Amino acid sequence: EEEDGRETMFGAGAEECRLILERVLAAKWGHYKRLSNFFAAACPVMGLPLPDPSGTTFDPMAGTKRAMAVQMFHRASHVVLAKHGNTSETAKLFASKRKPFSALQLVHELDDLETSVSAKSPRRRRLTPNQRSCCSGKAYNWEVGVAAGSAITVSASASLAAGGFNGWDGNTCHFRTANVNEFCVNWDFGFDMDGPLEVEASIARGFFKSYGDMLGDSAYVGGSVCFILCVGGSVITNLQGQYIGETLEFGFGLPGVDFEGGVCKCIPTGNQYAKTFYNLKPDCPSGCFPEDATVETPDGKKKMHQLQVGDHVLAVNDAGEAFFDEIYFFGHADHKAMSPMVQLQIQELGSNSSLELNLSPDHFLHKCPKLLPCLWKEAEAAYAAAVPEEAYVWTANAGATELKLGRVLLNRMVPKQGLFNPYTLSGNIVVNGVAASAHSSWVLDHFVPEALTKYLPATYQSIFVVGRWIYAVFGARAADVIGVNNPQEQTPWSAYAVALSSIFVACSPFVVAVFLKSRSGKL
Repeated sequence: EEEDGRETMFGAGAEECRLILERVLAAKWGHYKRLSNFFAAACPVMGLPLPDPSGTTFDPMAGTKRAMAVQMFHRASHVVLAKHGNTSETAKLFASKRKPFSALQLVHELDDLETSVSAKSPRRRRLTPNQRSCCSGKAYNWEVGVAAGSAITVSASASLAAGGFNGWDGNTCHFRTANVNEFCVNWDFGFDMDGPLEVEASIARGFFKSYGDMLGDSAYVGGSVCFILCVGGSVITNLQGQYIGETLEFGFGLPGVDFEGGVCKCIPTGNQYAKTFYNLKPDCPSGCFPEDATVETPDGKKKMHQLQVGDHVLAVNDAGEAFFDEIYFFGHADHKAMSPMVQLQIQELGSNSSLELNLSPDHFLHKCPKLLPCLWKEAEAAYAAAVPEEAYVWTANAGATELKLGRVLLNRMVPKQGLFNPYTLSGNIVVNGVAASAHSSWVLDHFVPEALTKYLPATYQSIFVVGRWIYAVFGARAADVIGVNNPQEQTPWSAYAVALSSIFVACSPFVVAVFLKSRSGKL
């Protein structure tokens, strides 16, 4: 951040940390054959009191890591006592400080860190659907409706579910939900086989800026296309013309294209439910890289926040070869966000150099299935938080097509600035010299068993096929129109429309085949 010319903000305790660091750097350190001897020297230098050695006995049968760590700190206390004697000055090394802290607390902190990032027992917080709605910063509704008329139609709909985000208060999210009814007066024109009288039944999914925006009077414009299956969408504004949301609509009908608009009134029915989720924001999934992460381009290295759709970056193909691939959209490109990320320290095999990769806990990384070297074709995807130390991953650089194996030396959590998730056509990207997936947690992760999460990146890659078609036809300018270029703070509804249209494309051949067989009497 200082290199980029921005003022760096430090948290509480920064001055105390700096003083401790200066003492550590100034201390004269020896060679220690035992950890207890090292901590006997290190804890007094750092101002951290050791356990009181009086009345302490050792258990030579201690077998767990926690029990052995406790024994180690008690041994360090006896080392200090034997070296300096039982004096008033020595007693201060065992006395509690104004801020109670003992070396034994390090055991608890290590346990907490291990449970948060260990692959042996990854404890990823499973958010409820209501919490996920709050994290998305949107309110949603599902509704079924009917419409009848000619050029002017009248429609009514009832919600299956309506509710969601209603505002942030710091890290606390306010959630609301209720049943709602909506009545609309519409106009439409188009080209279809319905004839002058139009009767429709449909199901729609609405996305709103907040629960409050869902209620009251609104206006909309949109359109739909049908070929047995129908898919459509609309943009919703309040009566002052301010954008408040959008809808995606699905149904069945005869082939045709329609354009429509209208005014609507949405009112709640029955009781409204309110819920407050305290300190939720730190647990919201992000699936991104920080702004200071670097990638290789044909013109040299670039930082993540400098990238745009259409840029070529180093990636990895299915054969495990490094090549320059195109970015076709951004899932996130938020310069302001501050979030906890996993930091991996990786050492290339056969080299003394190490690499550092920072990414969100729910971002996917390629690793060997076991803690043993393997081939690229054997790689499996895992959440970054679930990549254990000693695991093997792949490194790459622009000067060679072949990948190299690297071993994870450290997995820890750190705060980082920025959330950037560039998607390449291949679905892979090399960041800070490490081969990673372009994909992260999304709509299926909370429903898929943990044993099947390794297949999610390939599934998401298939879902985004329509997005790649759009990029192939219209190029980088399509990302600007849809709203998925850098910068962006929230994924726009149009991006979800592209993803859902991929499912529509996949299902259409099956539906058409069933329709044709039913018409021919063979079904």
